[in-house]
Amino acid sequence: MKIKFGILKNSSDFKNLTEKGYRLNTEFFKLIISSINDGDNKIRLGFAIGKKTGKAVVRNTIKRRIKEIFRNINKTGSRSLDILVIVKKEINSLRYEELKSLIMQKVAKFL
Repeated sequence: MKIKFGILKNSSDFKNLTEKGYRLNTEFFKLIISSINDGDNKIRLGFAIGKKTGKAVVRNTIKRRIKEIFRNINKTGSRSLDILVIVKKEINSLRYEELKSLIMQKVAKFL
């Protein structure tokens, strides 16, 4: 089934997600995930990346990589997910393949 993608933009979306979401921690990032049973089968992503992670080019590259990983997920089911990715500066040491496998391990049970 085709997945729709969106971006978390409103501060109220971030606030609801941080209050009610399920937290997953790794050495390189934190994920806060909340499922919504609206039948739309969509994923909305939000990012929190501090300036200590690197300059804007580095931060945008990290965001693009994470978005691409979630686009390639074969999602089953009809519930929507809101996901907040809080990036730590250690993520710069990861290659794309390592980042992808780490995200897939953490998110697998929600799909």
